[in-house]
Amino acid sequence: MVIIVLAQLQQQLILDLIQPSGTNDETPNTTLSLLQAGKLSEYEQLEIYRQSILQSLISSLRSTYPVCKTLLGDTQFDQIATAYISTHHSVNPNLNNYGDEFSVFIQQNIAVRHLPFLADLAHFEYVWLQAYYSTDQAVVSILEQIEQVPESDQVNIVFYLSSSTCLLQSHYPIFDIWQSHQILDQEAQNKSTKKMTIDDINYSTEIHYWILDRLGNKVRIHNLSQLEFKFFDLIRNEKTLSTIVDSLTQYDKEASFTQLLLEANDKAYLAGIKP
Repeated sequence: MVIIVLAQLQQQLILDLIQPSGTNDETPNTTLSLLQAGKLSEYEQLEIYRQSILQSLISSLRSTYPVCKTLLGDTQFDQIATAYISTHHSVNPNLNNYGDEFSVFIQQNIAVRHLPFLADLAHFEYVWLQAYYSTDQAVVSILEQIEQVPESDQVNIVFYLSSSTCLLQSHYPIFDIWQSHQILDQEAQNKSTKKMTIDDINYSTEIHYWILDRLGNKVRIHNLSQLEFKFFDLIRNEKTLSTIVDSLTQYDKEASFTQLLLEANDKAYLAGIKP
């Protein structure tokens, strides 16, 4: 019984700590009973912990979305971050994983509707960070693995990408925006180096495609053609070799599955096959 009561107190304390400021009147007496009034009231003591958690999560979002923060400015970014935190509680002890729904939140935020590229940029920054902290995966030869499969069964082969791989597409040049803000210290004094601002962004109807993954200790980002994107998208959706060939041929009669496979193998984008 004591264990159950303790667990309930811990759960209630966590819930109260993640409540936004100004909700003290709703704080149950069980939480306040854990505190002792002194120079500060129980409510004021609780608020200190709340602010500490809030600032920690805001700091985490700043680290995850540095380019978004730069483009919005500290004040507006922190306002959006605070609103996000109030409805998206941290449930993972690793704060590098916090903010996975931030791009969706931005897309639905009226305050930044005039920046239609921002949600895509936020998604880009999040998946880049996830790739950066992902586990290294051994480089394999897909061609050698295919050779081990009986020829009659090769049509049913399913390829798979590494766990760090992400396919991205956007109507906006988010990679160019992001890259322009990755300035090394030794380049900081170079007057020809210019970070893209909101006014520099080209709102075209062209769709951009990228593949992002980690190889060794570096995150790779490469532009893709629409055909290459479709090829990797079919792999991501675990389509069989025969289905991939048929789909590519229907999309482009001159598409060469073999060439696409060889290039993907040479660039180590593929992590293995499932016969």
